[in-house]
Formats: sequence, structure tokens, C-alpha cells
Amino acid sequence: MSRPSAPAAPAELLARAGLVEPPQPVGALRLVIAGTADLHGHVRGWDYYRDVPDRRVGLSRVATLVSALRAHYGSDRVVLLDAGDTVQGSPLTWYAATGELPGPHPMATAMRELGYTAAALGNHDVEYGFDLLDRFAGGVDFPVLGANSTGPHALAGSLTIERSVAGFPPIRVGVVGLTNPGIAVWTKDVVAGRLEIGDIVAAGQAAVDELAGADVVVATVHAGTCPFSSYGDALPWLENAAVPLAEQVPAIDAVLAGHAHADIDEIRVPRRGAPDAVVTEPGCFGRRLSVMHLDLVPGRDGWQLVSTHAQLLDASVAGEDPAVVAAVRSAHEQTRRQLGEVLGAADRPLDLADAPWRANAGLELIAQVIGAEALPHLPAPSTGAPRTGVVAVVSPLRRQTRWAAGPIRARDLAALYRFDNRLAAVELTGAQLRDYLEWSARYFRPARPGEAALTPERLLRNPVPDAPSGLPDYDYDVAIGVDGPLGYDVDCARPIGDRVRDLRFRSAPVRPDDRFEVIVTGYRANGSRNYPHVATAPVHWRSERFVRAMLHDHVRRTGLVRLANPTGPGWRLTVDGVPVAGTVTASSPAAP
Repeated sequence: MSRPSAPAAPAELLARAGLVEPPQPVGALRLVIAGTADLHGHVRGWDYYRDVPDRRVGLSRVATLVSALRAHYGSDRVVLLDAGDTVQGSPLTWYAATGELPGPHPMATAMRELGYTAAALGNHDVEYGFDLLDRFAGGVDFPVLGANSTGPHALAGSLTIERSVAGFPPIRVGVVGLTNPGIAVWTKDVVAGRLEIGDIVAAGQAAVDELAGADVVVATVHAGTCPFSSYGDALPWLENAAVPLAEQVPAIDAVLAGHAHADIDEIRVPRRGAPDAVVTEPGCFGRRLSVMHLDLVPGRDGWQLVSTHAQLLDASVAGEDPAVVAAVRSAHEQTRRQLGEVLGAADRPLDLADAPWRANAGLELIAQVIGAEALPHLPAPSTGAPRTGVVAVVSPLRRQTRWAAGPIRARDLAALYRFDNRLAAVELTGAQLRDYLEWSARYFRPARPGEAALTPERLLRNPVPDAPSGLPDYDYDVAIGVDGPLGYDVDCARPIGDRVRDLRFRSAPVRPDDRFEVIVTGYRANGSRNYPHVATAPVHWRSERFVRAMLHDHVRRTGLVRLANPTGPGWRLTVDGVPVAGTVTASSPAAP
């Protein structure tokens, strides 16, 4: 029987992960800033939706790289930071939030094991409320920072640590943490009256001014590098301000960015009389680790920064750190047991792969469930006019979701609806509903009539100014009738803003003055992705429960879930009125 191979030496492992060490100036001390971002509850390298290991993700793999960095450079030279969105986003943290995993928060347990110095608050970190955030913060031995926060639940903005390396005078490292102004939009129902978030750049400058005697300054900020704001003009401050922060606050030497889930080795920001500042972002879910090299030389007046460099390491080459695995073993195994619970059964397979381009039974199931939850709470329209109908808006959140006919387990519902969303019912006119669907239809690329080899996949993710790499699937909304059939075409041959054709409800054309109750996520209702009208529309109901809990209850109550083919009229993807090949089948509606 062969023996397992010995663990790689630190330098060998780091080289496999992609570390390329820049030349080090003679006499310089090399300070290493390592950083994670957008871990979203991915402690273990595990796919909870399929209940199998996942070599691509996990803080447990990042921990192995961090240990290698400390062994290679010396622990006193390595500072570990996080850029936020930590406690929300995986089934593990879902069960921690619902109270079904008692004791210390598993992310807090894992991050204590790694020895972080500080973390920035992420917008999703307040998703479950302040009690959960306080539980996490109370379980770690480092501060959660938000220099641009004010109000009763305001966070500290900075700290200074001192590192001593043999043969050198002590070095003082200033750390500034900043969070995203979008918190005030996306989670306003949670933070109203408790937490206010201001401009990243202005607060960053103020926090740096208050740092006394720091030899080098690093910012960890829950903001990306793409200069757009998904909340439009709802706030006067930029959402993704990591680069402007480095450009406008010259005392900041390095920025660890987050929020955008982007893999960015480094963006160099020139500074007069000093080495370039560097900005880096390590993707999400523990797939990457940012490593910043800051080289300093001691002088008569203290330390002088002489060179900067940043890059990403690939965590998939690393095994899971045994200490982290052991620390969260109980929570991990309990999560697997919870997800394995059989809640009901499906009468046929379900597949979300084609959900963005034709009517889909999975999205119809979600619409049916959220519609049933909302209907008893919906009043008459505020003007007293008769209501035309009720519409549910849903998105293909995870297109990899597939069920076989037979048992439905909790993990199947987690895969079907992987975000922790609450709901709101807003009143829109027929004209406003059309505007909403037009905004959603930006998702598709333009097409020409008769274009050869046109497939639905080729039409996905149209780059637009506020999403230059294209809208992700979860930002594309489909409207489904709840108390009557809704149908429409999205014609990709028409210009953006004039793509929605033949919009009908109960077989009648939708008129501009019709009135609909539209059930949307709380994120949409609060202004996420700047969908028109909903953020200012009358709100007639908000759910206390999360959608996933509604799905659980529905399947338990129903027993056998009948995943019938989508009932008409549904919606179609067309080019000049002609359905795109592969978007209509014999078992789905031929036309609205």
C-alpha cells in the first residue's frame, strides 16, 4: 500500500500556488500583507449542494497558504486581513443564523484559528441582523472595522499594530477598514436608525489622519475596483471605490478590495515621491489569497517604503488545514445532516440550466411558493382602483441546480434558492411593470434577424455601463403571473429599452394604467441593481421569513411536488418576433 506523500515545503507550496517573489532591496525589511475577501461562509472545501468535497474553495485551504507564508517569511512579517462578507452565503452560515448550529459562530471559530489582525464589515454581514453580527464579532479576537460608519452600532475605524523583527527596529502598521455605502440601500430595513454608512474616500482620509506614527498604512475595504454603482443615483457615494481610495488618499500604501468577487492581482496607483500604492482583490469563497509585499528600509527619521508589489495565490493547490477542519468539524457535520433531511418528493426532474431563456418549472415553483406566501397579506391598491393581478419576479440564482425525480432534500432547496432573501410586495402600473422588464432584458446581447448559428447561450450577459462584464444570472428577473397567466416576448433584435413585446395578462394586453402587485426580493425593493420604480413604489407587504424557509414549508406540506411543465403563456426569447431555437419545446407554450 502506498503511503501519502509528505506535505510540500512552504516555498514549494507557495510556488505551486503562483507566488513570484519580487527582488528585495538590499537592507530592506519585507512586510507581507495577506488578505481574503467575500468568504461567504465557505469555511471548508466542501460543496454542500452536492455533499462532496470541493477543491476550489474554502478558508481551510487558504489557511494552509497562510501557514506557508508565515513559515517562509516569519510570522512577525505576515499580517492577515479580510475585506468583508464573511457570515452569510453558505448553508453552514444559514444554519448558524437560524440558530440550528448553537455555540460559537463557525466562521468566527475558523478565523480565530488563522490569527487575523482585522476585517472590514461587508454589506452581507448585516443581512441576518445585529444580534448575529455581534455573535460573530464576540467570537473573534480581532476588530471588525468600518471607518465610514456612524450611529448606535458604529464600528471602530482603524488600529495600529507593532511588529518586531530581529535585527530591525519595530515597525508600526496602520490598518483602516471601510465598508460599502450600499448597506444603506440593500439592507435599509435592518440598519435604519442603527447604522449609517458614508463615503469611503472621505472617511478613509479622516481615519488615516487619526493614525499616529504609522510607518505603513493598509486599507481593507469592502468595495471593488470597477467604477460603477449598482444602486444608480440612490446615494451620492461610489459603491466600488477601492481605486479612488488609493488615488485620493496618498498616505494609504496598499488596499485590499472586496465585494466584486473579482480576481485582481494588482492595480498600481502612481504617487508623487513614493512607490506606487497597490490595490488587489482575491475573488471569493476562499479561492484566492491576496499577497502584498511592502519593502521598507530603516532610516534616520524612521521607516521608508521603497517598493510595493501584489499578486494572487491559488488556494486550490493547497490541502485543507487540519486545525481549521477540526475546529469546525461539529458544525460541518451537523450542516450535512440537516441538508440531507428528506422534505418531500418531486414527480419529475428539475433543471435550471435553461432558466434564463425559456419558461422553467423551477422558477415557476419559486413563484408559486412566494405568491402563496404573499397573497393573504395583500390589500387593495392604495388608490382604491381594482387590481389587475399579482406577479412574482424571480431569478435563476444557481443554474447548476438539477434534481432527479424522487426525494427532495433540504440541500436541493438550498441549491434552488441559494440567497437569503426576504420579500416585498410593491404596487406598479402596467407601464412601470413593462419598464421593469425592459431593464431586466438588458441582460441579453443584441441580435440581428437571420443571424447564423444563433443559440440562447450566445445571447447571455450583455455588457452594460453598470455591469461591464455582463449581468450575472441573479440580476436577470423573470415575471410570472401568480393569480393569472402573464406572457411576453423579449426580442433581442430590438434596441435595449424596447424589447418587451406582447405583454399580456390573462390573455389581455397589459395597459399602461393597469395595476399590479409585484412580489420582489427585499434587495430589489430597496434599489438593488437600480431596477426602475420599485424603490419608490408603495410597499404593501414585507415578509419576516426568508424564501428558503417558505420553500421548506411548502415541500413538507405538499409531500409530492408536481413539477408540471410551465403553464402558459409564459415568456419567450425571440429575434424579430421569431423564437430563438432551443427556447420553445413541444411541452412548453408556443406563444404568449
